[in-house]
Amino acid sequence: GLLAEAASPAKWQSEFENQILSSARQIAEKYNCDMNHANCVERLALLIFKEMQPEHKLSHHHALLLRIAAILHDCGRFIALSGHHKHSKYLIENSDLFGLSQKDIKIIALTARYHRRAEPKPTHLDYNALLREEKMAINKLASILRVADSLDNLHTQNIADCRLERSATELRFLINTPGELRSARLVLKDKTRLFEQIFGLTVTPIAHQLNAEL
Repeated sequence: GLLAEAASPAKWQSEFENQILSSARQIAEKYNCDMNHANCVERLALLIFKEMQPEHKLSHHHALLLRIAAILHDCGRFIALSGHHKHSKYLIENSDLFGLSQKDIKIIALTARYHRRAEPKPTHLDYNALLREEKMAINKLASILRVADSLDNLHTQNIADCRLERSATELRFLINTPGELRSARLVLKDKTRLFEQIFGLTVTPIAHQLNAEL
């Protein structure tokens, strides 16, 4: 029974994914990333990914790629704060990420590249060279990462325990810290367009305290 459990595909897959994530965290630490922020964005991105699963229809493997992009999205700050999203892309593409194919690394690098500023465009050569399904995956993953990163814009992680609610037109984030709420509202204005275009939902942070809206 122990041998059968050890040999189970699910167990091996879980252990393999943990090694991949550990490799990503080692690279993030190498480039002096704010690991508390990285881990918070990873958690929020995965929360949104699971909530939007019926719409995006991406695989469990895509969830793993999103988690890695979340961990590494700010690594480009090691080179320069200005344009760090582009530097993140470069560092990811040139890092030795354990257990991933070159296609996986390209998707991660471009997802991280699009966590801020410009959205994916046909004029971006690396993006345009990909297959249509790869472009669509990057659009969806980057739109989720942009929202997750915006929610911890202050790098305090006070928003890590927020909850989600959905309506026919909105994805609501229930936030119980007033300072985080104000910051999230300001940043999300500029970073939710891609998410709203893809999923047809407005992203709305709302005040929430002790299971009751303020």
